[in-house]
Amino acid sequence: MKYKWGIYYLYQPFFAQQLGVFALVPPTAVLVNAFLQAIPPRFRYCDFYLNYANHCPIQVPFAAQARCNYVLSLNDKYEQLFLSYRPNMRGHLKKAQRSPFQVTTNVSTDEVVQLFRTATGVKIDNLAPPHYDRLALLARTCQQHNSAETYGVYDENQTLVAAIFFIKTPRRLINLVSTGTQRARTDNLTIKIIDHVVRQYAQSDMVLDFEGSMIEAIATFYRGFGAQETHYWHITYDRMPLAWRWLKRWRKAMPAF
Repeated sequence: MKYKWGIYYLYQPFFAQQLGVFALVPPTAVLVNAFLQAIPPRFRYCDFYLNYANHCPIQVPFAAQARCNYVLSLNDKYEQLFLSYRPNMRGHLKKAQRSPFQVTTNVSTDEVVQLFRTATGVKIDNLAPPHYDRLALLARTCQQHNSAETYGVYDENQTLVAAIFFIKTPRRLINLVSTGTQRARTDNLTIKIIDHVVRQYAQSDMVLDFEGSMIEAIATFYRGFGAQETHYWHITYDRMPLAWRWLKRWRKAMPAF
């Protein structure tokens, strides 16, 4: 929730791909729509995402646009899961396995956040220092509740060059942060980490949730592990005054100088 220029609005917080209704059994369309209709009228604008279990017909005045996510069931043997990798992914993995640097578990979450900030965050314009503080707090809180798993690769100078931070639930490993330096990209070290996780959790009831993506290059990367496409809703709702909507469209249409 935010309050700006005298207006309350709802938005998706950073580092949370899917929200909405969570239940022990899949919620019905009636429940999901009742949840949306219960949003207090003081919120004039909404822009957020429901979770995959809420993928049902959405009633007006809310608009819904499908978003893509990729997940990999880990209930098969590793050998069978490996066979579902695409040929080019197997080739990249073969190159990664030639690297002398091994995957390390229980990497410090502060190290992961710092690597993300320097290697990935600098390329994301709307990330500010408070967002990294929030991510660090989220990671530490997950650790305190035994729901964080971190993996990384260190180089010959014991410098962290690739890392992934997963949130772990009883049935799901959620790829919250994945980051790496140019060295990691050259040596395919992120692939090495993901394969390590697949091997570790093979023949379990876990699902590896890649958390994305609508970006085709990233989606292709996740499909390379045999991940299957799923969908969730992007929900928007606009009851802003007409003058505000016109101003917003005008600002978007203005050329950059």
